[in-house]
Amino acid sequence: MKNIFTEEDLKVLFTQDSSLFKPVKFVRIRDYFASLKKYNLRFYSIFCIIFVIIFLISYTLINFPALSKQFQYFWQTGVAKKNYSEPSPTINLFSPSSSARLIIPTISVNAPIVWNVSEDQIDDNLLKGVVHSLGTALPGQDGNIFITGHSSYYPWVQSDYKFVFTLLDRIKINDDILIEYKDIVFQYRVENIKVINPKDLSVMDYKAGKNLTLMTCVPVGTNLNRLIIQASQISTSE
Repeated sequence: MKNIFTEEDLKVLFTQDSSLFKPVKFVRIRDYFASLKKYNLRFYSIFCIIFVIIFLISYTLINFPALSKQFQYFWQTGVAKKNYSEPSPTINLFSPSSSARLIIPTISVNAPIVWNVSEDQIDDNLLKGVVHSLGTALPGQDGNIFITGHSSYYPWVQSDYKFVFTLLDRIKINDDILIEYKDIVFQYRVENIKVINPKDLSVMDYKAGKNLTLMTCVPVGTNLNRLIIQASQISTSE
């Protein structure tokens, strides 16, 4: 019977290049995980981009009226400054239907004031105008008048005042703020502007003199921080 393997065949079999026995399998596994990692990075990058786009579109749609108001302010800033550069407390800017109003001529704010509102009732009253915090001073008294208002609110909620303080961040030092209270017009001048943490309640504290503090949420459409405008009384219409 003829041998299946010759001597030459055996020599070839046992003297092959050792490279044939390299751990090819492990090289392939390593390449697999490398490609998988690259795929995951690509996937997460695409996911993050899509998330950011959806967030920006949603934010813009929800806050469109407030953002539109800010854009209009930028467009008309020159006109606003020309018309309201030197407001007077005796100018008839107030609605005859209310004896308690807040006027900020430089940003065209004209809103009723809801007086003496307790902390648990503030949210319910912010859609009626701007809200005065119970326990803080009243116009003409020594201390700190504390008033807050919405910078933005849900678009499906009906209110003339859900964007009342949208432009509050455009106020500048030495701008004037007017309050009508009991048929007297009180004029205040802005002295300080700052952004604080929502947990900082020190801005409501008593302050010697006749002072006014306004507060709203910033950035517009969020409640991350609070914008604080601090002013002091300079005159009255009495």
